[in-house]
Amino acid sequence: MNMYSNLNVGDLLYRSKGVVEHAGVYLGSNEVLHIQPGRRLVKVPFEQYANGKSVSVKRQKIDQQGFAKRLSEVSQVGGVYCPISNNCEHTAHYLTSGKRVSPQLQVALGFGFLGGMIASKGEASRFAIGAGLLGLGALIVSNANRRHDFVVDPKLPSIN
Repeated sequence: MNMYSNLNVGDLLYRSKGVVEHAGVYLGSNEVLHIQPGRRLVKVPFEQYANGKSVSVKRQKIDQQGFAKRLSEVSQVGGVYCPISNNCEHTAHYLTSGKRVSPQLQVALGFGFLGGMIASKGEASRFAIGAGLLGLGALIVSNANRRHDFVVDPKLPSIN
């Protein structure tokens, strides 16, 4: 059994990338679709996406027809990475659900704003520090508690 045998088309993939988790979508046949800062949407082999790290898998129940339509759309349009409106999670969630959402961004911005308001007491510099610290802390806690169905470790040998 190879490491991809448990993966299904449309599975959400996450691998560690510093304090954030980099999202992609499994397309089948060892291919992953993802987008990175400074780049456009690309299809790459699973090993390249994994970048030597374990990949957490969140099984998705997808509408095959809707998924195929959205995949065709994003493949034609491509799209440029934008951390606020078109990051890797926006793209992955759009493909699998039709919704452009980024839970990591929502947590970081939401708690960041709250932290800024609490810390600021009317001073902009204190707002920025409070926002940064609470936003980053919330992001780390949120990612540590993210639920995945299983993990694929490309460093482990495949069983044939």
